[in-house]
Amino acid sequence: MKLIVFNKNIDLKFLLIYLTIILSIIITLVFKKIFFTNLESNWATIEKEKNQEISKNILNDVYNFQKAIYEGAFTIANDSLLKTILTQSNINKKKKFLAIYQEFQK
Repeated sequence: MKLIVFNKNIDLKFLLIYLTIILSIIITLVFKKIFFTNLESNWATIEKEKNQEISKNILNDVYNFQKAIYEGAFTIANDSLLKTILTQSNINKKKKFLAIYQEFQK
């Protein structure tokens, strides 16, 4: 039986590469385990914070929408031309409203 002898420099390089790869895999698995264990143990807190953040964002969006509607209605209600049309009885209000509506559409 013959023993095959390899070049020791080449074997050492491959051994270091293999050890580096194995060490990297082990470190990755450890960090993965730590991360997911931490995530699972803190999930209730994370979920509660995210729910509060989403609720706050929804309420802000609704508030901003209501504010925009209020400001738009206020602007329309204070329009001097509209007030004039509503107070005059001798003009065709329907035609005037349509004319104003068409102007706003432009």
